[in-house]
Amino acid sequence: MARQRRSATRWIRIIHRWISMTFVVVAAFLILPVIPPGPAYDAVSTVAIVLLLGLLVTGIWMSIHHYVVKSRAPRRARSAAQPAA
Repeated sequence: MARQRRSATRWIRIIHRWISMTFVVVAAFLILPVIPPGPAYDAVSTVAIVLLLGLLVTGIWMSIHHYVVKSRAPRRARSAAQPAA
């Protein structure tokens, strides 16, 4: 059986999901007193910020993509409703 190609939207959603799960774990390490203050804490904080920026980018892309698809839908419906001459 041939593998189906995944669209960019599907990949972005998968990436967003994994980034969010990773961010939750990293944030838990920062909130709970697991890591003492110092260089390790600073490194984990930096990782949390990078993950948060990744969530920002993928979330904005998914939001914009939603509205682009939504704005194109009426045009497709109008052109499909017109009979061929």
